[in-house]
Amino acid sequence: MAKSKIKRSRRIKPRFFVFIGIIVIIAVLVIWSVLGGATKTAAVQWGQLGSTHSAKAVLLRDEQVISAESYGKIIYFAAEGERVAKDAKIAEVFRPQFTDKDLQEYYTAQQAVLKQQQTLMQDIVNEDLTKVSDQVDAQFTEIEAMVRSGDVTSSLRLERALNSALQERHTTYRNLITEDDILTQLYAQEDALQSKVDQAKTEVVAPYSGVVSFYLDGRESLLNPESMAELTYETVETVTKDAKAKGSTDANPQMPLFRVVNNAKWYVLILSDGGAVELNAGQSVNLNFSGYAGVDYAGTCTDVRPSGDNALYVIEMSQDIGALLSERNLDVTVGKQMEGLKIPASALQTQEGVRGVYVIDGQAKTFVPVKVLVEDGSAAIVEALGSENQLEVNQLVQIK
Repeated sequence: MAKSKIKRSRRIKPRFFVFIGIIVIIAVLVIWSVLGGATKTAAVQWGQLGSTHSAKAVLLRDEQVISAESYGKIIYFAAEGERVAKDAKIAEVFRPQFTDKDLQEYYTAQQAVLKQQQTLMQDIVNEDLTKVSDQVDAQFTEIEAMVRSGDVTSSLRLERALNSALQERHTTYRNLITEDDILTQLYAQEDALQSKVDQAKTEVVAPYSGVVSFYLDGRESLLNPESMAELTYETVETVTKDAKAKGSTDANPQMPLFRVVNNAKWYVLILSDGGAVELNAGQSVNLNFSGYAGVDYAGTCTDVRPSGDNALYVIEMSQDIGALLSERNLDVTVGKQMEGLKIPASALQTQEGVRGVYVIDGQAKTFVPVKVLVEDGSAAIVEALGSENQLEVNQLVQIK
């Protein structure tokens, strides 16, 4: 009897499935590469991007300097940084021949008049006189409190208020009192000295409303709106070297007394060394000046003046100049916000020394040179260079 053959089933080992899996993955990768799937891409978008850069800045103000010729003593009626109206009295300047001794003689005559007036009125009660005398006493009390506190920031304001009260009291006395021979003689002496003072002094007023400053650096005639059209990177760098503000204290011949500043319109000239800052005309910027942390200023770039690898940018400011009233040279951080074609930073590549992007269209890949307007570590705002190159929203660009 023939032996029957028995068929045995063979069990497939696990490594067989691993082998089949590897073959499938390799096949998928080959097909994906052929179809272009291996190229990483990103779509061009329309967006915004900000960046900051450090630079040197020079302040240019719309201001008028008021000078005095051949004058001696000066009496000021406005404080540093005070807002004044047009035609407001800022100072009185006196001829060189008029000395402190002459002025003291006039004050002494006023005191003699007051003493005789008070003698004649000592037994008379008058409501108007009491009122103006109380005002004088109140001003003296306020000045004494200021001196005790050590805070003299309001000294000029208090001095003006006291002088006004004293003048009102003087006028009230003259209107009320019937003169005796002594007072008539004292009045004549006071009037003669008053005439001498009036002839010796000249009132200097503000040419327009603005902010008063008594600090000048000698660059006011070189850096102003009238001369701005002629300024270049080199001229601004030259005229601002070692510019330091200095106070005006004595009215020597041709010496400036003060300046009145248009605090609502001024300019910042940014010196971009070697392309450290790149701005376009019409672009808005935020400025933060060294020494003024936490105070941001907003302006608009109105002019771009290239000079080799350097550039001068004119920034027009319209907010209050504030604490920068007497500043000239400052370090500045320039913050700019750009809007345009936005791509990932990894899409920027270089071909023969030219920066650009590879535009992907199906199987085609075209290099498009671009100008980078602003970039940070993750993205960039760009524009295509040359009329023959096109870069549009939703186009795909290769990324690394």
